[in-house]
Amino acid sequence: VSMKREWKFGEISLVGLKRHKRTYILFCQSLLWLMLKTYILQVLGRFSGYEELDIKVVDKTITTKLVCEAIKKAVVEDAEIILYVPESLIILLIDDFEEVLDYLRNIQSLEKLFKEEVLNSNLLGEDFKLRVIKSAGLYREKSNRYKLYFDNSLNNIIIYLFLDLLTFRDARIIADISTGQNFYVIALLEALRHILTYRKLENIFNREWRTEITLSTIPPVIESGSNKRTPRLVNFSELDVKVFFEYPLKTITERGKTLISLGDFISQELDEDRRVQKIGELIEKFGRDFKKIKEILQLCKISFNAIKYNAPLCFYEPEIINLKKYDVDEALNLLKRILEYVEEERRISIGEDNNVKIERTPLARTTIINTFLTISLFKSIRESLNHLNTKRNPTLTELRGSFDKIYSILGLQLNQTFLQREINNIIRVSDNLKDGEEKLYGELLGEQPGRPQDPKRNFFAHAGLTYDTVLVRKELGEVRVRYEEEQFKKIREYLSRPL
Repeated sequence: VSMKREWKFGEISLVGLKRHKRTYILFCQSLLWLMLKTYILQVLGRFSGYEELDIKVVDKTITTKLVCEAIKKAVVEDAEIILYVPESLIILLIDDFEEVLDYLRNIQSLEKLFKEEVLNSNLLGEDFKLRVIKSAGLYREKSNRYKLYFDNSLNNIIIYLFLDLLTFRDARIIADISTGQNFYVIALLEALRHILTYRKLENIFNREWRTEITLSTIPPVIESGSNKRTPRLVNFSELDVKVFFEYPLKTITERGKTLISLGDFISQELDEDRRVQKIGELIEKFGRDFKKIKEILQLCKISFNAIKYNAPLCFYEPEIINLKKYDVDEALNLLKRILEYVEEERRISIGEDNNVKIERTPLARTTIINTFLTISLFKSIRESLNHLNTKRNPTLTELRGSFDKIYSILGLQLNQTFLQREINNIIRVSDNLKDGEEKLYGELLGEQPGRPQDPKRNFFAHAGLTYDTVLVRKELGEVRVRYEEEQFKKIREYLSRPL
């Protein structure tokens, strides 16, 4: 909206808003919020037994069985409802043992079965989508015709919920936690925290959070009779996470190299023989392609270090940091394919008395999620700084201007101070340079300096603008800088191990 004219929305004047910066920012955030697609999530714990309730959402009372429908009808009519249903609920619907096996082997048919049951049970009067989530634990069919044992972990369930949430782009998510077994509600909450962290890292340089998560709940329904008609107020609370500018994969680097492997995705809790077998399968199928992910993680580490430890000129030298080399979406798709393969390889075995065991490979959630988070951070760095590779020999003004805002957003004000100090030093000694002339920074100093005792420490202490690595050139009154080509390899080694 143009600020040159006075546009009015009701009693709100944008000209007036602009005079009050804080109000103006909140107004713009509200406009962005309105543009986000809304998803309302709810976990089901059964298909029948949900009674109609009078559910009060803000100032409207809606009679319905599920809170998600009340929220949609009351405040977000264009929202998309998504029901998460554990696969174990099949015991409530199917008593034929062989038929159960068929459904467990085909998740798409199970999803269709569950959706039909929701419709037949009149749980919802609104359109909805349904996703089947993995189960864990032992479940008995009501007539004891069979038992289902899902050999699975909470970590696995969280990982695959996270994968599903990755499909929600620029989203306002309302997650109702009024129904469902606590085990699966906890899994959803953890997955939501992970996805919010992922999205914040993805936008850490512009602070435009395009994912908002709100939790909703109503008081438990424990009374009977006429008291059931007492309106139950929906309580909303924001789910938030704090994101810091840190490298997510912290403990798996040695000599500056990222040591992550496909084997790190498999939990140490798995029997050693089976673990070795599963790792071998993954390496055979994905080993060659996984090298690209390792290279991206390593490049992210170097890029992160260049920002945190204040060596901004490195981003102008593609031989040191080449952010255009890798396709982030390709890496993310590979990670998804690896996890999908692990799920496809689940084992279904039949024991005595129709005891069915659904066995899944336990995964290392911390490593897998942190790998996703690192790629998210790399994506943010790439989108913010990859244009610098085409601007070799930046002016000192360009160098400072490109990183002032970034350092300010990340809370790295000391980096700004030290960078400005080094820029001032270079400007001072470049006064005697002729236009078009280029010299090593050290040659411009009054006295020829000796070799620093600790070159790496000296490099980071001077914002990467050291007298033994930087060439200074004057062009049309502007001072431009670049690294000597002979220094590229050494500087890259510095960035791999700054400490």
